[in-house]
Amino acid sequence: MIPRTLSSKALKTTVFALAASVLLGTAAQAGNVWLDIVGIQSTASAGDAAVGSHNRAVAEILAHDMAGNPVANLAGPGWTGDEAGPISIKGWRIRTLDVGAAGCDLKPIALQNIGDGTYSLMLGTASTSGPCDWKRGDYVFSLSIKAGGHSGIGLGHIPIR
Repeated sequence: MIPRTLSSKALKTTVFALAASVLLGTAAQAGNVWLDIVGIQSTASAGDAAVGSHNRAVAEILAHDMAGNPVANLAGPGWTGDEAGPISIKGWRIRTLDVGAAGCDLKPIALQNIGDGTYSLMLGTASTSGPCDWKRGDYVFSLSIKAGGHSGIGLGHIPIR
Protein backbone atom coordinates (compact mmCIF):
# COMPACT_ATOMS: atom_id res chain seq x y z
CA MET A 1 0.00 0.00 0.00
CA ILE A 2 1.64 3.24 -1.16
CA PRO A 3 0.07 6.48 0.11
CA ARG A 4 -0.83 8.86 -2.70
CA THR A 5 -1.12 12.52 -1.83
CA LEU A 6 -0.58 15.72 -3.73
CA SER A 7 0.16 19.06 -2.19
CA SER A 8 -2.37 21.79 -2.79
CA LYS A 9 0.02 23.40 -5.26
CA ALA A 10 0.57 20.11 -7.15
CA LEU A 11 -3.19 19.49 -7.30
CA LYS A 12 -3.82 23.01 -8.64
CA THR A 13 -1.07 22.49 -11.23
CA THR A 14 -2.62 19.17 -12.30
CA VAL A 15 -6.08 20.73 -12.61
CA PHE A 16 -4.67 23.65 -14.60
CA ALA A 17 -2.79 21.28 -16.94
CA LEU A 18 -5.91 19.19 -17.55
CA ALA A 19 -8.02 22.28 -18.23
CA ALA A 20 -5.38 23.81 -20.50
CA SER A 21 -5.03 20.64 -22.56
CA VAL A 22 -8.78 20.48 -23.09
CA LEU A 23 -9.37 24.18 -23.72
CA LEU A 24 -6.25 25.06 -25.70
CA GLY A 25 -5.11 21.86 -27.32
CA THR A 26 -7.49 19.02 -27.91
CA ALA A 27 -10.84 20.80 -27.75
CA ALA A 28 -10.53 22.08 -31.30
CA GLN A 29 -9.91 18.61 -32.76
CA ALA A 30 -12.72 16.41 -34.08
CA GLY A 31 -13.80 13.41 -32.02
CA ASN A 32 -13.12 14.93 -28.62
CA VAL A 33 -15.57 14.68 -25.77
CA TRP A 34 -16.12 16.71 -22.68
CA LEU A 35 -16.61 14.64 -19.51
CA ASP A 36 -18.69 16.13 -16.72
CA ILE A 37 -18.09 13.99 -13.62
CA VAL A 38 -19.94 14.01 -10.30
CA GLY A 39 -18.56 11.76 -7.55
CA ILE A 40 -20.91 10.24 -4.98
CA GLN A 41 -19.97 8.36 -1.79
CA SER A 42 -22.89 5.98 -2.38
CA THR A 43 -22.41 2.91 -0.13
CA ALA A 44 -18.66 3.38 0.50
CA SER A 45 -17.83 3.37 4.22
CA ALA A 46 -14.61 4.64 5.73
CA GLY A 47 -12.73 1.69 7.24
CA ASP A 48 -14.43 -0.98 5.10
CA ALA A 49 -12.36 -2.95 2.57
CA ALA A 50 -15.06 -5.19 1.10
CA VAL A 51 -15.52 -4.86 -2.67
CA GLY A 52 -19.07 -4.89 -3.96
CA SER A 53 -22.35 -3.06 -4.36
CA HIS A 54 -22.61 -2.57 -0.58
CA ASN A 55 -19.27 -0.75 -0.41
CA ARG A 56 -18.65 1.37 -3.48
CA ALA A 57 -18.50 4.95 -4.65
CA VAL A 58 -19.99 6.08 -7.95
CA ALA A 59 -18.79 8.51 -10.60
CA GLU A 60 -21.73 9.75 -12.65
CA ILE A 61 -20.44 10.84 -16.06
CA LEU A 62 -22.07 12.91 -18.77
CA ALA A 63 -20.14 12.76 -22.06
CA HIS A 64 -20.80 15.25 -24.84
CA ASP A 65 -18.97 16.60 -27.86
CA MET A 66 -17.82 20.18 -28.15
CA ALA A 67 -21.19 21.13 -29.70
CA GLY A 68 -23.03 19.75 -26.66
CA ASN A 69 -24.34 16.58 -28.33
CA PRO A 70 -24.36 13.44 -26.15
CA VAL A 71 -21.73 10.77 -26.89
CA ALA A 72 -23.23 7.35 -26.11
CA ASN A 73 -20.69 4.95 -27.69
CA LEU A 74 -17.79 5.14 -25.21
CA ALA A 75 -18.72 1.69 -23.84
CA GLY A 76 -21.00 -1.17 -24.82
CA PRO A 77 -24.69 -0.97 -23.94
CA GLY A 78 -25.88 -1.95 -20.49
CA TRP A 79 -23.57 -3.30 -17.79
CA THR A 80 -19.87 -4.23 -17.79
CA GLY A 81 -18.60 -5.97 -14.63
CA ASP A 82 -20.45 -7.29 -11.61
CA GLU A 83 -18.94 -5.24 -8.75
CA ALA A 84 -17.16 -8.37 -7.40
CA GLY A 85 -13.66 -7.00 -8.10
CA PRO A 86 -11.61 -4.65 -10.26
CA ILE A 87 -12.30 -4.76 -14.01
CA SER A 88 -10.66 -3.40 -17.13
CA ILE A 89 -12.73 -1.24 -19.47
CA LYS A 90 -11.27 -0.92 -22.95
CA GLY A 91 -10.15 2.64 -23.61
CA TRP A 92 -10.98 3.87 -20.08
CA ARG A 93 -8.21 4.87 -17.63
CA ILE A 94 -8.73 6.13 -14.12
CA ARG A 95 -5.79 7.71 -12.34
CA THR A 96 -5.98 8.41 -8.62
CA LEU A 97 -4.45 11.82 -7.90
CA ASP A 98 -5.17 12.29 -4.20
CA VAL A 99 -6.56 10.13 -1.38
CA GLY A 100 -6.86 10.20 2.39
CA ALA A 101 -3.77 9.27 4.41
CA ALA A 102 -2.55 5.73 3.53
CA GLY A 103 -5.43 5.29 1.10
CA CYS A 104 -5.35 3.12 -2.00
CA ASP A 105 -6.09 3.76 -5.65
CA LEU A 106 -9.61 3.84 -7.05
CA LYS A 107 -10.44 0.88 -9.29
CA PRO A 108 -13.47 0.39 -11.54
CA ILE A 109 -15.67 -2.53 -10.45
CA ALA A 110 -18.59 -1.98 -12.87
CA LEU A 111 -19.79 0.38 -15.56
CA GLN A 112 -23.32 1.07 -16.73
CA ASN A 113 -23.90 2.76 -20.09
CA ILE A 114 -27.28 4.32 -19.41
CA GLY A 115 -27.55 5.90 -22.87
CA ASP A 116 -27.76 9.49 -24.10
CA GLY A 117 -24.12 10.02 -23.09
CA THR A 118 -24.71 9.09 -19.44
CA TYR A 119 -22.51 6.53 -17.67
CA SER A 120 -22.33 5.27 -14.07
CA LEU A 121 -18.86 4.09 -13.06
CA MET A 122 -18.82 2.05 -9.85
CA LEU A 123 -15.53 2.32 -7.94
CA GLY A 124 -13.80 0.40 -5.17
CA THR A 125 -10.38 0.76 -3.60
CA ALA A 126 -7.57 -1.70 -4.21
CA SER A 127 -3.82 -2.08 -4.06
CA THR A 128 -1.54 -4.56 -5.77
CA SER A 129 -2.16 -6.94 -2.87
CA GLY A 130 -5.98 -6.73 -3.06
CA PRO A 131 -8.80 -4.68 -1.54
CA CYS A 132 -8.04 -2.07 1.07
CA ASP A 133 -10.05 0.17 3.39
CA TRP A 134 -11.79 3.30 2.22
CA LYS A 135 -10.20 6.22 4.06
CA ARG A 136 -12.07 9.21 5.38
CA GLY A 137 -11.26 12.20 3.19
CA ASP A 138 -11.28 13.25 -0.43
CA TYR A 139 -10.47 11.06 -3.42
CA VAL A 140 -9.49 13.09 -6.50
CA PHE A 141 -9.07 11.31 -9.82
CA SER A 142 -8.77 11.86 -13.54
CA LEU A 143 -10.67 9.79 -16.07
CA SER A 144 -9.41 9.56 -19.63
CA ILE A 145 -11.35 7.80 -22.35
CA LYS A 146 -10.27 6.82 -25.86
CA ALA A 147 -13.13 4.78 -27.30
CA GLY A 148 -15.73 4.84 -30.05
CA GLY A 149 -13.60 7.19 -32.17
CA HIS A 150 -13.60 9.79 -29.36
CA SER A 151 -11.20 10.90 -26.67
CA GLY A 152 -11.59 13.03 -23.60
CA ILE A 153 -10.44 13.64 -20.05
CA GLY A 154 -12.19 14.83 -16.93
CA LEU A 155 -11.48 15.42 -13.27
CA GLY A 156 -13.58 13.89 -10.49
CA HIS A 157 -13.85 14.19 -6.71
CA ILE A 158 -15.45 11.79 -4.23
CA PRO A 159 -15.75 12.80 -0.57
CA ILE A 160 -15.79 9.89 1.91
CA ARG A 161 -17.23 10.96 5.26
